[in-house]
Amino acid sequence: MLINQFISKMMDKFKEYQIEKAEPGYFKAMIEKNPQLIKENPEEVADLWATLYRQAPGLAADPIAAGAFITQNVHAKVRRDLGGPPIDTYKTLAEITDKQNGEASDPRFTELFANSSMLFA
Repeated sequence: MLINQFISKMMDKFKEYQIEKAEPGYFKAMIEKNPQLIKENPEEVADLWATLYRQAPGLAADPIAAGAFITQNVHAKVRRDLGGPPIDTYKTLAEITDKQNGEASDPRFTELFANSSMLFA
């Protein structure tokens, strides 16, 4: 019951964000594998899952990977303190997605993130 209520709140957020949602079973599997997320703010969980889904849909479909990404980011308070995951997280997610798709990373993208510390100095 609690899982269904939490998933319902997440789905409402995805509609608000106009995200093409994947199979709702992804969310249920993620919550079942990571029940600690039920105690977290559904909006924050939805925000982080949306980020993961946009950047690495293959990882978002994996309940363990998605749950770990969200749990780690919630505990690190990245939404509250930093506005979102650090920029190098996006580089890593892009590289994972490229590898899953059999593509090489765009060298301009890789170069930008290799020098990301300069962006925020």
